[in-house]
Amino acid sequence: MDVNQNAVILWRRLIAVRSIYQQVQRLPTEISRAVSSVTGVTHSSLLDEYPNPEEEDFLKRLEGNFAVFEEELATCLREEVVRSVQGSHSPKLLSLLRSLEQQAFDDLEKLDMGTSKAEAFLLAHRDQFYYNFTASYSVAAYFADSLEETRRLIIGDWKQLMREKKAQGSQYDTLIFWRQGQDGRINAERFRFLESAEITDFRDLEAEIIRTFRRPLHPIHDLWFIGKCSALEHHIRSYIDVALDEILESFESTGYERDFGNFPNGGMVLGTAFGAYALARFGRISIHRNARDKALNWLVGQQHPSGAWGHIELDKAKTTYHPDIWVTLVVLEALRLAHFEAQHTIASGVSWLLAQQHTDGAWYGEKAPVPSDALTLAIFEYLQDASAGAVKGQPLNQLGHDLLQRSREFLLEDRANSLRLAVMTAHQGLEMLLYSWLGALNIRTIDNNASLGVRIATKKIREAFYTKKRLNQGHLMPYESEIERLAYFRDEVVHKGAAVPAQEGFHLIGCIMKFVKWAENELEAVV
Repeated sequence: MDVNQNAVILWRRLIAVRSIYQQVQRLPTEISRAVSSVTGVTHSSLLDEYPNPEEEDFLKRLEGNFAVFEEELATCLREEVVRSVQGSHSPKLLSLLRSLEQQAFDDLEKLDMGTSKAEAFLLAHRDQFYYNFTASYSVAAYFADSLEETRRLIIGDWKQLMREKKAQGSQYDTLIFWRQGQDGRINAERFRFLESAEITDFRDLEAEIIRTFRRPLHPIHDLWFIGKCSALEHHIRSYIDVALDEILESFESTGYERDFGNFPNGGMVLGTAFGAYALARFGRISIHRNARDKALNWLVGQQHPSGAWGHIELDKAKTTYHPDIWVTLVVLEALRLAHFEAQHTIASGVSWLLAQQHTDGAWYGEKAPVPSDALTLAIFEYLQDASAGAVKGQPLNQLGHDLLQRSREFLLEDRANSLRLAVMTAHQGLEMLLYSWLGALNIRTIDNNASLGVRIATKKIREAFYTKKRLNQGHLMPYESEIERLAYFRDEVVHKGAAVPAQEGFHLIGCIMKFVKWAENELEAVV
């Protein structure tokens, strides 16, 4: 995808402007008193004179925000911020910020719409994560693999800060993770970040996250977020099974969720969509599939003529339908995961969803319990998965994706033979995907009347990326060592019936999923 770099720059400025304004407005009077007596106050002297860790972190965050502006403007903003810190609340600063915000919005509205504009919005928020550790962890995780230099900076600073806080004896993730508690979404996002960033030296933090899923608090709601974090699944399978049982019980008589959350008429549509998604994503037996299909049939009948799904409000006089971005997204995801045959229904839902994109590139959901960056990412991921270029339309490609999904299901069964089947299925799925990509690149997949096999097909894809200038000559593709390891285990299983360690199976198949995502993004630019 060709990301509009102008949009990224404009969004970085918007975020910086808002952060400067909000942070300065929140400054406690103690800081004003502490620094007002300092003569010749500068940014660095503020840190010296007021060493409170929280405010020190605040001033560091501001420094990152200044970096997105030209030098002269950044100097002016920095000086005005210092004046505000001293207690004057500079009118010039407020005027500058309002002007910059309006100009950025005006310029954004002039750019073409589409998923590339949404990606620009997300990349800008990912960069903000580097500055202040408060943006969506899912956004940082999603783009962690694609931008290696930024990834290195993010992870390096994050780990150093954690070590410093831990050495001080503090609850060391308090200032790093932007929200805490028993919220399933927050903990799933945290775990997804640890997984994507390949952070392995804070196992106690992983254990803390896993412990929060000992008992279901909001099971139908939580499974949607857990479904986006593959590494978390096998740690909390008992939680998932209990949650699935609760969904089956709530669907038993009607086929849909009767009462879900503080929404009009109990949020029947949203609750049913969550349940159908969970059954499609985690269900393993026929009773799960039957309940899923019954729920999806009911949901198809609830679609609004506009293409949306939403909340149904019933009263004596009339029935009111409230179309909702988040509800529509969850229904569409459930339909896609289940490979449900409802193409017109899905197409009209996607059209409505695209029409709700704001002129700044983002999606905003009034009732969505996620910030705009997390909601935009969820929609962006759905649209990318649904149509990631011309290759995705090939039957061989779709079969490869289905087999990879099946390999994940085998992993969750937690039996020795299931682990063997997971490796064999993942290997077969990857082989089909490699052949579909080679076909799209007009490269033969048969040599001397025999298929190439995973190893040679991987090499040919790498050579094609060299030719297309998508990979530096002599470099390996991401996760090539894991592909070789998968091929080794597949051979061991086929020829010797060897066992596959559970941890190894989860790691390898997770890496193959990441490789597929990377390769299809690269192919989209050249096919």
